Amino acid sequence: SGPTGLSNEALLAIVADRLECYQKGSYPCRENDWALHYVENAMNWLAARSRERVERGVEGKMEK
Repeated sequence: SGPTGLSNEALLAIVADRLECYQKGSYPCRENDWALHYVENAMNWLAARSRERVERGVEGKMEK
C-alpha cells in the first residue's frame, strides 16, 4: 500500500532541522552554517525537479 521508507526530501528536511537547532544553540559554527546552506540548496533543486516532473505529467512514475 504505497512506498515505504523515507524520501530524500524528508531526510534532507530532518538534517536541515538538526543543523538549524545546532546553529541556534550555544555553539554555532561556520561549518554547520555552510552545511545548512548546501542542504537547503539540495532541497530547492529536488523541489524544482518535482515541479518540472509534475508539469510533464510523470511525477511518481518511473519515467524520464
